[in-house]
Amino acid sequence: MKTLSLALALILGISGCRDQRSDYQQAASTSAAPVAETVCATASTSLPVDTAASVVYWKGTKFGGRGKHEGTLRLSRGEVEVCGSALVGGTFRIDMRSIEVTDIPEHEPVPRARLRDHLMGEDFFAVDTYPAATFRIDGAEGIGADSVRLSGALTMRGKTQGIAFKARIQERSARAVRASAQFSIDRQRWGVAYRGSELTNDLVDDELYLDVRLVARG
Repeated sequence: MKTLSLALALILGISGCRDQRSDYQQAASTSAAPVAETVCATASTSLPVDTAASVVYWKGTKFGGRGKHEGTLRLSRGEVEVCGSALVGGTFRIDMRSIEVTDIPEHEPVPRARLRDHLMGEDFFAVDTYPAATFRIDGAEGIGADSVRLSGALTMRGKTQGIAFKARIQERSARAVRASAQFSIDRQRWGVAYRGSELTNDLVDDELYLDVRLVARG
């Protein structure tokens, strides 16, 4: 799930889901429309991602948002390209084998492990075959003082699709970047096609919600 998922924020009831979905859609668009690339007049600087401080929170819902599961994914490596203090590019690799479930309590290890194994299996992210997801920034456009609209290519489960979303920059300099982004993707575009069944009480929705917290330091 897919580099990034992958990776990969997680909370709801049905009205709450509708409100949050609106928030995600306002914060970011999953369309593949390209964003203007920022031109750097001087050589850009590459900052390595701090994988210990960076995390992707994921949330999947079922029955139109009436149920949900949530958890985390970790980045295995990545780098951010900055021009002065402006974010202009980057590449990121998400370890899909790092997927964790956080909404099932630790004192319930059996259902927690069962869901994690299901997500890692062929029905979802097939991590034995596709152990990583990747995201490459192809375009960046500043929006106001502390936001940037990014577009790029997300590869997950062997398929590459374009996405675009808005990120908020909490810190940026020639030596450090700290940013966050909340957006959703349609998992079907990457072949994550499991739907479940009402009979088994797991009719899964197509949207996957992601809350990315990124830290890079030079």
